[in-house]
Amino acid sequence: MADFHSPLGRTRTYKGTSTTQLLSETYYDTRYGKGDEISNYTYNYASDTGEKKDVVYYYYGMTENNSASAQRAMSAARGDMLTYTRTNRWNTTTNTEGTKKAETFYSIRVWDTMYEEWITRDKGDEVSDVTYEYNVAGSVIKSTTINFYDQVDRRAWLSAYGEALAMTRTYKGQGTVQLTSATYFDTRFGKDSEISDYSMTYGGTLSTPLAKTNFWYSKTEGAQGVRASAAATNDLMTRSTSHKWDTAGNKEGSLKTETYYDIKDDATGILREKGEEISDYAWGYSGTGPSKTSVTYYWYGTEEGGGSWRADSASSDDRMAMTKLFRWNSTGEGSAKSATYYDFMVNDGLSRDKGQEVADYTYN
Repeated sequence: MADFHSPLGRTRTYKGTSTTQLLSETYYDTRYGKGDEISNYTYNYASDTGEKKDVVYYYYGMTENNSASAQRAMSAARGDMLTYTRTNRWNTTTNTEGTKKAETFYSIRVWDTMYEEWITRDKGDEVSDVTYEYNVAGSVIKSTTINFYDQVDRRAWLSAYGEALAMTRTYKGQGTVQLTSATYFDTRFGKDSEISDYSMTYGGTLSTPLAKTNFWYSKTEGAQGVRASAAATNDLMTRSTSHKWDTAGNKEGSLKTETYYDIKDDATGILREKGEEISDYAWGYSGTGPSKTSVTYYWYGTEEGGGSWRADSASSDDRMAMTKLFRWNSTGEGSAKSATYYDFMVNDGLSRDKGQEVADYTYN
């Protein structure tokens, strides 16, 4: 049993008010005693299956954007700040740590625009600046995501601690050459409670918008939901609507697809965690009306070429294994049009991350 002077060695976070579903577990370096514990690493778990998803390592120092000089918690000085985190995948088959998944760098200074000088933040006030996502092998940067705060115009080094995340911009590969998307957030509830409002996709630059996707929220599965500006902090995404961008009018154009999400674990009847919603089916539209022309159902699995199941039976970690496309007419669902199967393994036997499945072949 811990006494008054015992430092914090570990914390566990559970879903809801019980200790049934473990979400994360963080371990601390305790060399400096109570009140000066340093976060060492965190295990994250799937809320529905309880399987370990990844492990996050924390690195410290007094130099920004330099992973080489950053120190793990057991080597960090008492006043060192969080400058960098590294997330590694977890291999559930062997129950061992896998390849590098992501790296995030933090701003530990802020630019004082009045006195035009850099000010070092207080420890604990670090602000996330940029994240690099890696391929399955952990060797190549797939994308670069930069965070903007307050009124979408502040990079981390201009933002005060406590400002909410207002926008992210994602670029292909490493660097900021080829813009692929930007996501905007509703910030009514403040830092760490932001709600995704809409996302723009681009053809390489801000001057080449291609489409806009709006997100809708509710606690009722199948509901059309409300936009982020009217959603509660614990509402889940039940629907998204994607529109072609009207270049001439520089505005949201005709509706192209409408996707509904599964938000409940049918095995337990408990709502999924926010961010673990699973695409269930999507309506396709055409014309300026627009008119509903098709419906696509999503199927999930754990083994490529193995069995698959609909979203209501899928776990948050299951990959998309197949989609089935049906025609839609005035009387409802029509005949099957195609079935597409997806590849989620790479040549060396590693499994692709969820959301990175690749279409393999289609039966028409």
